[in-house]
Amino acid sequence: MKKILMVLVFGLMASISFSSGVFASNDKSIDELKEEFESDLLSKIKEYDDVESLEMQAQYEAYKGLSEDEKVKFINYINDSDLTEQVLEEYFNPGKSELSDDISVTESKSSNGGNIITNEISEDIVIEEYTSDQFGDNNLASITGNNTLAAQNRVANYKRTVKYLGVSVYQHTSTLNYTRTKHGGTITKVRGSDHRITRNFTLNAVKYSGKTSGHTKTSAYSQTNMATSILFKGTWTYWDGKARISVNNKGKVTGYVRSS
Repeated sequence: MKKILMVLVFGLMASISFSSGVFASNDKSIDELKEEFESDLLSKIKEYDDVESLEMQAQYEAYKGLSEDEKVKFINYINDSDLTEQVLEEYFNPGKSELSDDISVTESKSSNGGNIITNEISEDIVIEEYTSDQFGDNNLASITGNNTLAAQNRVANYKRTVKYLGVSVYQHTSTLNYTRTKHGGTITKVRGSDHRITRNFTLNAVKYSGKTSGHTKTSAYSQTNMATSILFKGTWTYWDGKARISVNNKGKVTGYVRSS
């Protein structure tokens, strides 16, 4: 990864903050930072319930599966403010940061059939974009008299994740619940949507507001405004952005989370 000049870049945060985040004190030893991170993560796992707790437990297991040298490297990464600024600049402005020229892109399928686009910044650091469209709750929403499917409840997902050594350290998730008559048929309803930070090992902050959603016969969408803040050299700096998820009547999902 080439070294770039220090710039004032965009940061997001999370509803989950860690005292050992990227702006932790430089006078702490690596052992102290490592112990602090592990303790904080275990505490958060106990605080949260259901899916969030399970997802955080999965990240803890991924971290614990690293070698001791990799754990030290991971702790150094999440406490490197310069690195985090560079990565988040690419996260919110894909293709426009000074890291862009060195990124390699691959596309693959997940075990559940979702699409994964991996932007490899270095051997250890990637930005991953995941999309999926699946049956939701009550996937047989209604049955006609001749026992044919009249409607399908669907859930579209969009996730954009920063991973260090395979561990998710920052992630935005957009979810769109909608109904369509069949594959390639008519979209009839948006049943709900959500935009949120689902992983954050930094100390930055974000608020979502002004969510809107809608649909036509062939597509549905949800979008929201974001107000973010980043602690940069002891000063809070503010920035606005948007997040969006869209799906068409054949289950093609697109999305973004980016600066204005």
